Amino acid sequence: MSRRESRIHYEVDTRHFDFEQITSPIDVVFIDGNHAYEGIKSDTDNVQKLIDFDNSIVIWHDFRTGARRHYRHETVQAVFDSIPSHYHDRLYYIDLTMCGAYIPPKYVTLFKIEPSRNEIANFEIRLACNILTKP
Repeated sequence: MSRRESRIHYEVDTRHFDFEQITSPIDVVFIDGNHAYEGIKSDTDNVQKLIDFDNSIVIWHDFRTGARRHYRHETVQAVFDSIPSHYHDRLYYIDLTMCGAYIPPKYVTLFKIEPSRNEIANFEIRLACNILTKP
């Protein structure tokens, strides 16, 4: 993984965000906020235009209703409807969180995976970020 001098964090309402202003490679995307199928699908569709499926990690909050509880149908369905089917085997639930993630194969070895359940058991991602908040 290459290190860049700075990172940018966009904290925005994606209904009013111009995604074309993002011109740098994206390492990690965290999608949270809109819990409706249409909002999650829209966010996932927009993010796919910016990521590299071989190098970018995408994390969705509210993949489950709580740690070790039931999957949120709206979130999971929107993700599976947006992400091309040949990438579905790269989708994971992150154990003891409410999150799901898309992890490229080259990063999977960095995580402890429970192969029978397609779960990431424990992980930590550390990024130095410059916070850029957009209205």
